[in-house]
Amino acid sequence: MKKLVAIGIGIVALVVILLLTQPQNKNETSSTKETNTVSPELDPVDAFTDFFADWEASTEPAVQEKLPNHPTITTAFAEVVTQSFADGTPLWCRPLTLSEVKTRTIGRTDSSAVILLATRDDRSTPIALVNLVGEDSRWKISSVDCEASEAGPALGEFTFDREGFLLRESVEPPLDPNTWYLVYADGGLNGLTAALDFSTTAACTTTDDTTICADQTLFEAMPVSIQGTMTEAGVEVVQFSLLE
Repeated sequence: MKKLVAIGIGIVALVVILLLTQPQNKNETSSTKETNTVSPELDPVDAFTDFFADWEASTEPAVQEKLPNHPTITTAFAEVVTQSFADGTPLWCRPLTLSEVKTRTIGRTDSSAVILLATRDDRSTPIALVNLVGEDSRWKISSVDCEASEAGPALGEFTFDREGFLLRESVEPPLDPNTWYLVYADGGLNGLTAALDFSTTAACTTTDDTTICADQTLFEAMPVSIQGTMTEAGVEVVQFSLLE
């Protein structure tokens, strides 16, 4: 029986990995996939910071006219930038300076990434989610989701509340195979990851009873619901529920 369970878990893990890595468009050419894939060595936060710094310095109209051609934003987001200059709408959902911004990558695949924006004074309250895509083999900002800050109060005591699958040994760089990750979908993006911190006491609710979370209770591709507090290092797990 143990062998059958192990084989079943292995099959589920393989299916999850295949689903996360398959292309969104079956007709996509190999050359397109290569240009949309970003090297693990390139940090999406660097692309965001490069653009933010130039955006913050663009106080003159002549400079503002050139900013939509910035190499770290997509054509669609360039239109948002132009509109922001025209009507004064905050580009980052509220007035911000680079010195007060705190960022954290909360999800990443080889062709998409999501950065959580907060302030250094209040790191627990999200301001926005910055979405990036791989284009021309580099990260480019594609959109800013202001609903992250609006949804914060609805999460109650938790700043992270998602359902997905657990992975550890099967993750690829730059993820750490010694750390458990929740693989989940959000905002139309699949394969987002969040590092999980079980160092604090976390309730692991199963169909039978509730136990303290420990490595021996977790396995690859385990379907779970995670609630916790988002920090710079990942998610401090407060509630852990096994999904059927």
